[in-house]
Amino acid sequence: MICSKKKSLSIFLYCSILSLLFFGCQSTKNLDIQFENDFLTTENKELLENRFSEALHKEISLSNHFQPSKNTFYMRFLGEKLTFHLVAVKMEQSLDFSVLPERVSAKQFIQENNPTITINGSPYNMKTLEPVGIVVQNQKLYSNPVPTYSAFSIDINNVPKIYEIQSDIKIEDTKVALGGFFTIIKDGKKYGTYQNIQDSRTAIGISKEKDYIFLLLVEGEFYTRSDGLSFEECADLLLAISVENALQMDGGGSTTLYITNKNVLSYKTLRKNAIYFAIIDEP
Repeated sequence: MICSKKKSLSIFLYCSILSLLFFGCQSTKNLDIQFENDFLTTENKELLENRFSEALHKEISLSNHFQPSKNTFYMRFLGEKLTFHLVAVKMEQSLDFSVLPERVSAKQFIQENNPTITINGSPYNMKTLEPVGIVVQNQKLYSNPVPTYSAFSIDINNVPKIYEIQSDIKIEDTKVALGGFFTIIKDGKKYGTYQNIQDSRTAIGISKEKDYIFLLLVEGEFYTRSDGLSFEECADLLLAISVENALQMDGGGSTTLYITNKNVLSYKTLRKNAIYFAIIDEP
């Protein structure tokens, strides 16, 4: 990994926050990564907290962090009536992904896939548990595109991409794809206009070089603990770490985050989702 000289480039990607946290400006091939209590230095912790505090105009602190697997890093942040979680994933060829089986509980999904990271996926019809929007796994289409919604995909070379038009996804070149709601960051800038409503949120961001994805999970089901965030505030957070493109997924009571087989939200997941998104990595 080459360290950038430009401060405007991603904190995470070029020897600022994530590089120092996660890879120490070295290739994972040359570094045996193991989590330690001092893995996150005081300097990097404060820089990240400051960036998020500026983005949300409130004091944000990092309350927990650890490395679930070789290519993933988890962080939990707290603010006044706010809890959110951020997972950084380095897009190595060794990673695998799954969106199947469909219409099961998170625990059943985990038993089937043995994933490192599990989040909720596409919007769906709550009566039938039918996904609303495109779902693809291993070059097979399981749910048809919806033209008004965006989608997240990973191709057969493990390159991630966000599509504003779901039907533009080439099924034959796609490892996994799942529909979301709306693009909130495009080409490094906030995109779209949305109501200022705070709720539980799930968003997926992609770095400019497409070598990292970032999963943002915001709690908002118990307002005495966390109010949640708006679509725009989610975009502000992801822009603070120089995400280039981002998509808002299903949220609200569908919001789910399991690390290996453990729910890391402060409350039990509330719903059975139509589709989950799993990241499967080496320990």
